[in-house]
Amino acid sequence: MTDLYVYVSEEDLKHPLTKRMLLRMGLVTAEDVDTYYKDENKLKRALFELWGVSGMNREAEYEAEVKEHRTRIAKEIVKCIRYCGIERLDKDWCTSAMASEEASKRFK
Repeated sequence: MTDLYVYVSEEDLKHPLTKRMLLRMGLVTAEDVDTYYKDENKLKRALFELWGVSGMNREAEYEAEVKEHRTRIAKEIVKCIRYCGIERLDKDWCTSAMASEEASKRFK
């Protein structure tokens, strides 16, 4: 079985939608919502939650690389840190509308 790769971009972490989601989840406060990604501990906590909702397997290894890529939220081409990991393959994820086509096929 081939691994399926997904990523979260550093720029996605700064996007207003991400900030609103983290506020609603209680992962950041209104005071630090604009700077949380500069604090390593807060960033790791936010990444852990974002990986779950973006389909990244939080228990697998991941890489942080500076690379030109398209952000997931704004669909803009940027050059920044991209956190890349393996897609979740549990039934809840694979049967969700957010799973990749390849992951969805595994539960059809």
